[in-house]
Amino acid sequence: MNPDPDHFSVVLVGFRLAAPALVAEGVRTILLQLQKRWPQALILVEGLWPRDDRPDQRQKAEDVNALIARCAGGAVTYADFSKVLLDPSGQLLAAAYQTDKLHLGRGGYEKISPAIAEKIQQLLGPRTARGFSSSGAAQCF
Repeated sequence: MNPDPDHFSVVLVGFRLAAPALVAEGVRTILLQLQKRWPQALILVEGLWPRDDRPDQRQKAEDVNALIARCAGGAVTYADFSKVLLDPSGQLLAAAYQTDKLHLGRGGYEKISPAIAEKIQQLLGPRTARGFSSSGAAQCF
């Protein structure tokens, strides 16, 4: 199967109080719908971005990321860009976030955009030489 150069999706989700398994199942459902609608599309699933400095929130995001990373395969690629939003000690970069420590500010987008662009460029490289299977999301967890 050759990928369709006109269909490329980037999936990034957020979560509030839902359990990691529920969030991950929602991501899987989104992926299955994308693959149903555009079976030859390339899909980039982003890991949840870090938010808040509370350890429980960090752990939930890491748990979700571990689950959705399993969706990678075939036309689905998983990438975690969170490190560009953290300082060397693993804390949120203050300049990257708005005061709510949830939403990115200009500095955050300036940090994360090049990483995402680089990954997309990598995926869109010489695509015609390799075939893809759209089975990644069906076998997530």
